[in-house]
Amino acid sequence: MPANFSIDVDAAQAVVRITLSGFFGAADVASFAEAQAKAYTMLPRSGARHLTLCDIGACKIQLQEVVDAFRRLLDDPALMSRRIAFVTGNSPAKMQIRRLVNRDTARAFERVEDAERWLLACESRAAA
Repeated sequence: MPANFSIDVDAAQAVVRITLSGFFGAADVASFAEAQAKAYTMLPRSGARHLTLCDIGACKIQLQEVVDAFRRLLDDPALMSRRIAFVTGNSPAKMQIRRLVNRDTARAFERVEDAERWLLACESRAAA
C-alpha cells in the first residue's frame, strides 16, 4: 500500500488533524514534512502552540529509518504541539508509535473519540 497523508488545520481552534496511511519511504516523509510546514503557516501566530490529532490506523509497519525521520519531525521545536494524540486503531504500526510517544504531552489511543477527549481536555481546563 503506497504512502498517503492528509493535513487539515482548524486555525480557529489551533488544531491540526493528520491522517497517515500505507508504507512510507524517505521521499514520502520529505513530502509530508513539506506539506506539514506549509499547513502550519495557517495556524495563529499568537504564541500558543497548537494541538495535533494524528490518525495512523491505516499505516503499515515502517522501516526504522522512516520511524527515525518521523521522530525528528516530532522533536522539532518549530513543529511541536502542546499535545499530540495518535489514533492507532488496530494498525500493525501501533507498537512503533507507542515507542515514539514517551512524553506526557503525547499519547496513543485506539479510538478517535478517546484521542479527541484527551487532546481537548487541556483546552477546557485552560478556559475554566
